[in-house]
Amino acid sequence: MKRMFFLLISSFVVFAGTIPVNFSLWYPMSFNRDVDDEVYFNLGLLYSHFGTLNGLSVNGGYAILEQDINGLSVSGIGQRINGNAKGVLVSPFTLVEGNTAGLDVSAFSISVEEFDGIKVTAFGLNGENFDGIAVAGVNMTVKNLRGIQLGAANFTGGDIYGIQAGGVNVQEDGMKGIETSGMSIIGESFTGVAASGLILAGENMKGAVAACGLITGGDFKGVSASGLSLCGGDRTGVSASGANIVGGFIKGVHGTAVNMAGDGGKGVLGAAANIVRGDFKGVMGGAVNMTAGDFRGVQGGAVNITGGTARGLTLGTVAVAQNQKGVPMAPVMLSRNGEIGVDYTYNNLCPLNFGAKFMSNEWYAISSIGYGDTEDDVSDALVISSFWGRQIKISDVRLAFDLGNVRVFNEKQLEADGIYDKNYFMLRARAGYRLSFAEIYGIVGYGGRMDKDDSDEGEEYADGWSDPEGQLYVGGGLSIHLFRAGQ
Repeated sequence: MKRMFFLLISSFVVFAGTIPVNFSLWYPMSFNRDVDDEVYFNLGLLYSHFGTLNGLSVNGGYAILEQDINGLSVSGIGQRINGNAKGVLVSPFTLVEGNTAGLDVSAFSISVEEFDGIKVTAFGLNGENFDGIAVAGVNMTVKNLRGIQLGAANFTGGDIYGIQAGGVNVQEDGMKGIETSGMSIIGESFTGVAASGLILAGENMKGAVAACGLITGGDFKGVSASGLSLCGGDRTGVSASGANIVGGFIKGVHGTAVNMAGDGGKGVLGAAANIVRGDFKGVMGGAVNMTAGDFRGVQGGAVNITGGTARGLTLGTVAVAQNQKGVPMAPVMLSRNGEIGVDYTYNNLCPLNFGAKFMSNEWYAISSIGYGDTEDDVSDALVISSFWGRQIKISDVRLAFDLGNVRVFNEKQLEADGIYDKNYFMLRARAGYRLSFAEIYGIVGYGGRMDKDDSDEGEEYADGWSDPEGQLYVGGGLSIHLFRAGQ
């Protein structure tokens, strides 16, 4: 009776290569007799091997399908599909020789051809393009990826269009989208938004990037914030970084500890040190500003050096230019069209004054120190002054106007409580004449008015010191030219 029942079942389930219900212990100990049979429902204990699945397959061990899957396939050890797969694949190991569309949840998954859908694995390998969502410990795609890729490590041989997040992201070609990683290496161009510990692009980058280290072999256009930024080409946009090094032209607004450009620049640079190899136009602010070519604009720094022609305004302590065509405002001015000299003068405030004079493009600065009190109010007095102004040449005559500051220290003040010194602002007219019989010598005279700094109001003078508030300030002496343009 049992034998007859088994024969009836076998004759029912096997018809023209189609097995509606298949049971397999270890193929060929199974209902199907041919590996090309089509199955709607398969239940396998150890090993199943058939042709096509249109439905559900559950295997405790390993399953091989010679053709396609359309449905749900679950295997306890692994499964191999030699054709295409559409549906849901669940297994510790899954290999699909053809295209895959749907959901793949496998510890280890290999898709030889295209994948379209969702793949959640510990290790995922895609031999062609991937479209969809990939979540894995390690994702590897030989060609392009479109969608979302999340993994501890992501490797893509082609382009990426979408979102990628990982500990390490490496793509041989370019990327357009959103990137976040501990380290990202992009073989070609990047366009989009990136946040990474270290990001490297072999060609151009465009977009917004935040990284500890940013390195691009080509141009960069956009906004970046980084500890270190290296750009092999031109840099255009806005950046904030510890160091910004550009091999080409720099353009835009860049605030860093160090800005370096190898081929000129245009825009606004703010850094402890700005170094531009070519010409620069714009605003430059830093402790040290260096332009190898011409400069046009405004620069402010302790030291400003221009290898070519400087045009515009230079503010700082030192202003150096090969050729000065602008307005330098610095105690020390050096240029080929300038002068360096010293002044020995007497005035009605202090009898002995020694000053260093620097002139560039007819703008000059004089810093002097004096000793003594002309009115003999006190036995000792120290006078420190600084002036900046403009000179006009008329043959051997020099006419000038300058603004300055005079600070007075005297013996009575040193004895008074608080040890206070007096500040005065001064407007002077200055005239000089170069002696024709001695080219380096000249005589100079000046006069002006002294006005006390408002911040001094309410302070008392020490006994015996005359207040020179509002009095005329006159003096004269000898000027010696140590260097003159053309000499």
